[in-house]
Amino acid sequence: MNILFLIGSPRKKSSASCYFARILKFFLTLGRFGKIKVEIAEIPPKAAPDIMTKLAAADKVVIFTPLYCDGMPSHVISFLQQAEIFCRQNPCSFDFYAVCNNGFIEGRQNEACLNQYQCFCQKTGVNWCGGMGIGGGEMLHFLAKVYPFVFLFFIVLFVIGLFKGYSDKFALSQLAEEIGVYLFFTWYCYFSLARVAAKIANGKTLKKNIYSRAFVPAIIFMFFASIFMCLGSLLNGRIIFTLLGKDKTPAPKQI
Repeated sequence: MNILFLIGSPRKKSSASCYFARILKFFLTLGRFGKIKVEIAEIPPKAAPDIMTKLAAADKVVIFTPLYCDGMPSHVISFLQQAEIFCRQNPCSFDFYAVCNNGFIEGRQNEACLNQYQCFCQKTGVNWCGGMGIGGGEMLHFLAKVYPFVFLFFIVLFVIGLFKGYSDKFALSQLAEEIGVYLFFTWYCYFSLARVAAKIANGKTLKKNIYSRAFVPAIIFMFFASIFMCLGSLLNGRIIFTLLGKDKTPAPKQI
């Protein structure tokens, strides 16, 4: 079975979309030993003739995109327009799935975008098999980048203790605690991705779109997400008051 993963985030390999693609690929190939071949390709900002040939050869296509204003990024829209023309001229018979993630905590915020992918399938005649919406996608991606260093830190502490002739129970207990915290935040998303992987591997359609999220109360998420966004704006050289100020771009002259 040939499966094509399409990454539709402008940030490409550093994006949350690519992170979720790698997780889904892990679940798809786990224990199947070469029965499933997964290829990951990035949607380019302009014409994509090489990807069109991959579409024709794929048994299943899974697209991963962030949510931009209740929709998909503009270059993904352009790509789907090309794909629609291609599939009309070259009959495509692949099954189509979509995985959307957003910065809000509610995975259902992706519903409108998933409906747009369904409309694309109806226009091109390919089989729409459902999708998944992930809330708190940026948070989950951030945790996946930070927590390995946290785990490594306590492992190093434990190893140093062994070299000094004693067992550092504090390091072990802290390591177990941090693993537990990480799994608490992420288990719901991982479980949902595993469900999607099982459907894809067995050639089944999702009866309903699956909506998942970071497993954290919304009020706590909003507090820390606000801090994260403010720090992010400062680190990128933007002052918060500038973001909240009026647009000083001069209006276009009337002809």
